[in-house]
This record gives sequence, C-alpha cells and structure tokens, in this order.
Amino acid sequence: MHGNKGPGSVNSFYQHGLLDPRPTEAAERANAALLGAKTLGIEVTEARLTARCGLGNIDPQHSPDGGAIAAVEAALGWPLPSAGAVLVTIRPDADAYGAMAVLGLRADGIGPDMPARTRIALIAREDRFDRGGWPGPRALPESAAEIDEVGPGEQNLGALSQNLSDPMLVPEAAVAATRRWLTSGDLPIGWRDRAAGAPAALFDAFRDGRVRLTAPDPGRIALVDGSVPGALRLGYRLAPVVIALDERKRGTPPMPCRRLIVAQWRAEHVDLVRAAAMLATEEPGWGGSPTIIGSPQGEPCRTPTARVLAVLRACATASPPQS
Repeated sequence: MHGNKGPGSVNSFYQHGLLDPRPTEAAERANAALLGAKTLGIEVTEARLTARCGLGNIDPQHSPDGGAIAAVEAALGWPLPSAGAVLVTIRPDADAYGAMAVLGLRADGIGPDMPARTRIALIAREDRFDRGGWPGPRALPESAAEIDEVGPGEQNLGALSQNLSDPMLVPEAAVAATRRWLTSGDLPIGWRDRAAGAPAALFDAFRDGRVRLTAPDPGRIALVDGSVPGALRLGYRLAPVVIALDERKRGTPPMPCRRLIVAQWRAEHVDLVRAAAMLATEEPGWGGSPTIIGSPQGEPCRTPTARVLAVLRACATASPPQS
C-alpha cells in the first residue's frame, strides 16, 4: 500500500488534474505539465489527450466494449498506479472525481465499506442514466416549488455534483470533497445550502428567458437553450430526448464556445452512438455514450442545431418504448 491516510483525507501519493480541451497554446502548456508516462486518465474523451496518458484511461462507458460500467465502479478493480502518478480527467463530475477518490482510498489501504459502496453505486446509476422508463410529459413549472430537476438530491449527491462543476474548484479540493462524501456522506460547509437554492435559480432563469424550452418533435425530442444548472433536465418534461445548447464563454481567459449536448432519459429512444458517428463525419470530435453525446470539446461547435435534429430523427427507434 502507498499510504496511511484516514478515510476522509485526500491521498497524498497521487496528484490530480483537470485537462483543458481547448486548442490553444495556454491549454497545451497546462496539459503538458499533467500528461506523460506516469499519467492515468479518467474519462479523458479526447483522443489526442488520451494518447498521452501513459498509464491508460479508465473510461468504460465511452469505450467500444466498455458496457454500462461507470468509471467510479471500474476504479474499484483497476490496477493501482504507483506513488507519484498523476490522475487526470476532462470531466469535472462525480464519476471522474469519484474514481480518483476510490483509487486514493485503495492506495491508502482503505477498502470502501458498504455505505461507501452504496454511494459509489448511486454515482454510477446517475452517471449512466439508470432511472427507469421516461414517465411521460409533464407541465412546465409555474413556481420554484415545482422544480425537482435540481437540489441536494438523494444522500446529497445532487449537492456534490453541482459544486464539483464550479470552475473555481481546484481538482485536489474536488477529490478531497468527493472522498469525504464517499466515506462519511458529509459535504464541505455551504455546499448543501447552495444546492438547496438551485431550484429557485433554475426557475428564475426559465421565467426570465435565459432558459428556453421548445419541442421540435413533441413527445420525442426537446430543445433547451440556456446554460443554468439543471436546464437540460427540465427538457425531459417535454420529451425523452433533449438537445441542449450552451453558448457560455469558457476558460481563463473566457472564450466563446458554442456547445451542443444530446441526452436521453434512457438508452432506448435514439441510437446515440450511431448519431455521434454520423455527426463526426461532418465535424470530427463528436462522441459520447449510448445515453449522452456532445460536440467537440474545447472549440465552438459548427454543426447547426437543425442538422443535429435531423440526425436524431434518422437514428430514432422505430417505435419509442412506453413508460
């Protein structure tokens, strides 16, 4: 074993980093400091970056034969890197940071106990969209009290996930917070309160037009334009397949970055793997899993929303399953 840290302490034998997918000189310099022979990738979905992860890449859901195993689950049996390894991801989420935390626990000789394994399974279910059949259309909210798409969530997983996406949170702090939640269920001060305010923030954005919802194919495909946390999930009130358009500026310094994401309630309404392959022939870099795909990371998407919609229609199942 590599260390003797307590369950809630971040492992000091690994370094943790967040890769920058933007095709800029500043991003390349930052990535070069993280990538190399002693680097293990976790959900590094950009091939040009994956190739520079000398210890491989834990990413079963985005691999051809990876199945529906989440990275946090795969980390339970992944060969432990040696001391001094750098664990990197391109996705600042509970699955990627959870995998880093699991590897750190194992390196410290701490096998996740049953409560921790229950939380690991909770992350995995959320990450692979394992939530049963689409319940059908719902009315759009008329008050913040009717918003259930965001909030603290089961065992505060929603609060963990929301705060991990904060661009000001450094990877070391993100892994430490995730490890703490896995081992105890606790969160840093203020994290749950911030998540508790998310429904009001989402409703305000919907009410004032910063989040706009339409249904180009009612009951089948919805379009969400807006980048407030939870906006994509709001689209599931209209359809089981959601196209989300995000035109926020990203990075430091902020740069325009049009981003398109397509997600489905469960992997049964559209063949998203085929859809991503079709879109990638026109704009290389599209990719993802059976439940969620996205445009190239790090650069503005050139594919028109209308083209994405046409591809989804072509890849739809002949008879959408009933809930």
